[in-house]
Amino acid sequence: MRFQSLLSFAAVLVAVVPALSQTPVEVEKGLKQRYEGKAILLRHFYRENQLHYTPDGELIGLGQAGPWTLSRIEIKRIKLTPSALVLEGNRVADYYDHETKAFVKMRTAKSVRIDVQVGTNGVGALDEAMKKVFLETSEELLTDLPSYWVAFLKGEGHGPSTRFPIANQPLAQRDFSQSPLPASPSNSGPPTPSNGSGLPPGVFKVGGKISAPRVTYSPDPSYEPLAQEAKFQGTTVLWVVVDEQGRAAEIRLSEPLGFGLDERAVDAVKTWRFQPAKRDGIPVAVQINIEVNFRLY
Repeated sequence: MRFQSLLSFAAVLVAVVPALSQTPVEVEKGLKQRYEGKAILLRHFYRENQLHYTPDGELIGLGQAGPWTLSRIEIKRIKLTPSALVLEGNRVADYYDHETKAFVKMRTAKSVRIDVQVGTNGVGALDEAMKKVFLETSEELLTDLPSYWVAFLKGEGHGPSTRFPIANQPLAQRDFSQSPLPASPSNSGPPTPSNGSGLPPGVFKVGGKISAPRVTYSPDPSYEPLAQEAKFQGTTVLWVVVDEQGRAAEIRLSEPLGFGLDERAVDAVKTWRFQPAKRDGIPVAVQINIEVNFRLY
């Protein structure tokens, strides 16, 4: 599977745990070398821009999970004080380029501050705590994602991209706070089914004796606030099975968009209702592609 060849990116953050005998200055220097200037995915995809952690890397208080494509933090500054490790940076969005089939990182104007308390084990334990704050491997990312993202990244749709999103290289992209991105092109070609040999059992393609389902209720998705602030626009293409009751029974990503908008599209289409497709007058389940457009007017 091509997905396996992309796991080498996960090695970017793997490091030797500092010895407990290291001085605070040495620990701070090591953490700066490891994290400063890199755009790293936040574990559990917290939306908050002020996050506080225990010495064991556990979040203090409740955090609201958001989309993974808005969960990357570019670490600009690291400071170790006697009581806490302080990380400051900017939230970074991942968007999917339909032409290159790759994720692109874009810095936003949202500032982020992360504090990790220094505990009784001293500063030498901070490296282990950081591993609980940020994601380090592709496998860890997949365990936190909904099934439609997992299928895409593992190559069960148009995926995986040529650059797997766990990559945490230094960020060298345009700043959305200064210049908005033009609308992304759409590509509505059908995805390859996950089983590689056809549609799921009992699901048909439209054509011949199979009529197309007709939308009867289709509320628009809400706009992700951060994407709206960045004036980000584009189209996400969903692979959808409409069942005999006219509901979106299964949804996969064919061509994602990123910037937190794919989740908005999926949530909206789950509420859509259709007059079901029919075969010889009898309702049947069919697979269709649905384009969900995000436009600012």
